[in-house]
Amino acid sequence: LKSFSDQANLATSLLCYEPSYSLLYCLKPDTLQVDCFDVFASHSKSPVCVSGQFGSTIFSPELSFPRQNAHSIGASQASLHLLACLSHLNAAMASGISATAVGGVPAVPGTTIKLGSVIKPSVVANDYVCAYRFEASSGPWGASRTAVDAIEVCADKNILLYGIGLYGDKAGGRFKAAIKIEESMGSRAPLAEYSTSYRWSKQDGAEYCRCLLPKPVLLEAGRLYNVLATVSGSDRCDGGMKGKTTVTVTDEGESVTVRFQDCSLSTNGTSKDRGQIPAVLLKVHRGDAVVQRATDSSEELTAHVLRPQFSRSVSEDGFAALLRLLRWSWDKLCLSMRQPMTSGSRRDTLGALQDLKRLAFITSHCLQLLQTFVLELYPPAGSKKAKKPEEDSLVVSIGDSRILLSDILSKSVMLTKLQGDKRLVALVQGLLEQTGRGVQVGR
Repeated sequence: LKSFSDQANLATSLLCYEPSYSLLYCLKPDTLQVDCFDVFASHSKSPVCVSGQFGSTIFSPELSFPRQNAHSIGASQASLHLLACLSHLNAAMASGISATAVGGVPAVPGTTIKLGSVIKPSVVANDYVCAYRFEASSGPWGASRTAVDAIEVCADKNILLYGIGLYGDKAGGRFKAAIKIEESMGSRAPLAEYSTSYRWSKQDGAEYCRCLLPKPVLLEAGRLYNVLATVSGSDRCDGGMKGKTTVTVTDEGESVTVRFQDCSLSTNGTSKDRGQIPAVLLKVHRGDAVVQRATDSSEELTAHVLRPQFSRSVSEDGFAALLRLLRWSWDKLCLSMRQPMTSGSRRDTLGALQDLKRLAFITSHCLQLLQTFVLELYPPAGSKKAKKPEEDSLVVSIGDSRILLSDILSKSVMLTKLQGDKRLVALVQGLLEQTGRGVQVGR
């Protein structure tokens, strides 16, 4: 597994991949040390994204975001990620890094570019069986982004729901669908939410299109679930009629019965007798069964190119909020540094150290943003950038910045004299270097 000098040697490690965040956990059996890597970090060729003293890259495992929808994260996690993104945007612009579209064509800020094709998760036909609930299909059926087609389903065994069937039209028109799976009773928390596009083709061998979820959803036996789809594109699509309330299918020799009934959330007329959602794609869940996946389709990815003003706009409220956050993080860091960390368990010590790193991370990135704000108002000598007209409120903010930076610098000198954990001293020394750069700007 080791092919380059800057790669980790994982030959003797136990590996575990966490797909929600795309993280790779590595356990070294001899030392019981656990390392964590973001698998997307290796694709970044920008020096801006190289992890520094405070793990200041958006690819750091501590700042990872879920790669799929329907995942919740904490407010602090989201705030740290956004702070790092703003800092990275400014660093990238300062380094002359720009976005390019497919073929290396420079991108124009404020426009949307194509990034190329990405493999779209799919499932081969042998992985699931189709429970088709209509005896015939007909048309037309309304398709509108403001109307919801919904049906309730219930199986007599635990099943994995791979996706649903949706009608298109025989003319081959392209449709968009927003699909949601949720429990029928209780909080109705979504088990899956997914948006996709589809188009009917006679080569599929069915009267409907198979719309597959990013990953299978477990539906428990005897429980009711809502299957909702909002279909848009063409004004009309096909619909089903003569619906069956129960459908029995066989998966690898084991039969399962799916019951369909009306859903109160349906606003487009779909019911157990007629309408959309003609089929559910399922597999009997056997507990230890491994879900086989395949990749047989691709999806075009696009991205919006941000303008420089997105992360560099300076306003009175923004400047004041940045100074408040910097003051808070620095005061908390100083207070934590003065408290002894030798007492308590090793877990408590590691937790306190992690809090220190988080505070140092916030302080460091606030200083970088502060540097950006000051340079926007007062470009350095020799810069081609025109100086902006001074505003009284922003001049006051510059004065507040100098006072705060001087206080940070004086306390940094004092804190580096503390005797203690070398890791803490390294944190302060790194922070002192960043503070020195900020103070030079403020002078």
